[in-house]
Amino acid sequence: MIAIDSLLVELKSRRAQLEIQLLGLRRRKGDDDAEIARLGEELRVLERRIERIERGPSSEHLDEVSSASLQTSAELDQVRTQILDTLRGLAEPLRLYAELAERQRRLSSRIRAATGKDNSYQAYLDTALIRVSDLDRELESVIELLKRTRPVA
Repeated sequence: MIAIDSLLVELKSRRAQLEIQLLGLRRRKGDDDAEIARLGEELRVLERRIERIERGPSSEHLDEVSSASLQTSAELDQVRTQILDTLRGLAEPLRLYAELAERQRRLSSRIRAATGKDNSYQAYLDTALIRVSDLDRELESVIELLKRTRPVA
C-alpha cells in the first residue's frame, strides 16, 4: 500500500510539473506546437495512470500483477535451484575441511602430550574456516543470509 501511495504522489507531482510547463508554453506565442502536443499527451497518460490507481485494482491491472507474480515465482524457483545446487557442491569440500581440521586438532594434542608445548591456539586459528581477514561485505552478507535461512515445508 505504501508503494502505491508513493507512486501516486510521484505521479501527481509529475502531473503538476507538466501542467505548469504546458501553461508556460501556451502563454508564449510562437511556441513549438510539437512540444505542446508531446506534453499534452504525457499529461493525458499520467492522468489515466492516476485515475487507474485511485480507482483501485481493475481486473486488467490485476491480470498484469498476477502475470508478474507468476513470472517472479518462476525466476525465484530458478535462482533457488541454482543456489541449492551450489550449496550441494560445497558439501564435499566442507566435509573434507572438517576432517582435516579434526586431524589438525588431534595432531596438536599429540604434540602437546609429547612436548608439553600448548599450541592449541595456533590449531584453533589453523582450523578456522573463515577468518576476520577473509570477510568482505559480500561474504558477510552471504553468511548472514544463511544464518537467517530456515527450511520451510
